[in-house]
Amino acid sequence: MAAHELELSLTSKSRYIPWRYVRSWECLACGTCCKRFVAPLTTYEYIMITRHFGHFVVEMSGAKPRLRSLQNGCIFLAEGLCSLQALGMKPLACRLWPFAVREKPLKAYSHERALFEYRGSEYYVYIHSACRGIGKGNPATFRLAIQEAVEISLNPERPLQHLTSPLVKLEALPSWIFKKVGLAGFEPATPGLEGRCSIQLSYRPRPVSA
Repeated sequence: MAAHELELSLTSKSRYIPWRYVRSWECLACGTCCKRFVAPLTTYEYIMITRHFGHFVVEMSGAKPRLRSLQNGCIFLAEGLCSLQALGMKPLACRLWPFAVREKPLKAYSHERALFEYRGSEYYVYIHSACRGIGKGNPATFRLAIQEAVEISLNPERPLQHLTSPLVKLEALPSWIFKKVGLAGFEPATPGLEGRCSIQLSYRPRPVSA
């Protein structure tokens, strides 16, 4: 299994489709992924983010850490843009969205439709059908985005270029982020973490009715 290979879910609610079913794609900076999904964190991301902002900005799903989700979406969502990206701290699950890169194809589709060759190796690339950027942008740039997704799956430190919106700048950071650093009262003991962390976004849990 390749490093950071995703475990994909093919339910009626959460569906990844082969990239060849899509003509074009681009990030619209719409914030839909930040509002409808929650972002899991690797252990390294968990330590890095809580060290800068405190434990208040994360929550636990069992033993798995993820970014805290507020009423309007991810706690780091600022005017439709990712504040963590401007700081170079965007989680891997968010960096790859809406793409998923695998070494083996999903059985639900013909493997030829997902096949993507890169530097002599074969990968199987899927795109989440919930993304509003599907059908937007330039087909040529779409292929560059797929290539970038493969490269990031192999090297998470690779800078974002085609998988993000050019609108994300440091100026987009909300002022409260800087105030959170070192904020007292939000520093509980570090909980136990599960050794193997997912890097796939999952749908936000529905609120429990009273």
